[in-house]
Amino acid sequence: MRFTAIRVGQTVWDEQGRIDPLSGMEMTDTGIAEVESQILVAHETSLTVVVAGAGVAEQQAAALAAKRIGIKSKTDARLGALDYGLWQGLTIEEVRHRQPSLWKQWIESPLSVRPPGGETVDEVQQRIVEFLAEVPKRYRKHAPLLVLKPIGFAVLECMLTGESLERIWEKTRTEARVLHARFAEDTGEWLLTAFEQHGEQDEAQGE
Repeated sequence: MRFTAIRVGQTVWDEQGRIDPLSGMEMTDTGIAEVESQILVAHETSLTVVVAGAGVAEQQAAALAAKRIGIKSKTDARLGALDYGLWQGLTIEEVRHRQPSLWKQWIESPLSVRPPGGETVDEVQQRIVEFLAEVPKRYRKHAPLLVLKPIGFAVLECMLTGESLERIWEKTRTEARVLHARFAEDTGEWLLTAFEQHGEQDEAQGE
C-alpha cells in the first residue's frame, strides 16, 4: 500500500500577495506549469485514483492529473487548505498593518497562532492524520495521488520526516517535489520512501 503526493501551484491571489480563501482561487499559468511538471514525474508510478481537497486550485490540479494519467478523481475535504478565517482575501501587507504582533508570531511560531476565525496548523495536521488512517482500508486496491495546497503538503512532509511543524514556512518556499510514501503493515505507520523533482530522485533514509 502506497501513495504519491503533489503540491498545488501558484494561484491568482498568490501572485497578488493575497491570502487565498478556503474555497480557493484558480491557478496562474505558472501554477499550472508547476503542477504539470509534478504530474509528469508522478505518472512514472502506477497510480489509480486522484484525491484532492474541495478548493478551486486543488480541483483544477486534480483534473489535470486525472486527464493526464487517465484515472478518476475524488474529493476529500480533509485534504483541503488551511482556513485563514478573517485573513482570507487580504494582502500580506494588510494583515501586517492591521495585526503586526499576531502576524509576526504566525511567521515565527506558526503552531502558536490561530488566524482570527480560522484554524490552526495542528488542526490541518489532524485532518490529514484522519485521512491517512483510512487510506489502507478505503484505497487498499488503489495507489492514490494526493493533491494538497502548499501548507498541507508541508504538514504531510513534516509528518513523514519527523520534522517539526514549525518548519512549514521553510517547506512551502522550496521548489515543488513529488512525495512517495508506503504503509508499513507491521507498525501501522506511513513511511516516506522518496522525493522526486524533474526526474531526480532522493531516497528517504532507511529505505
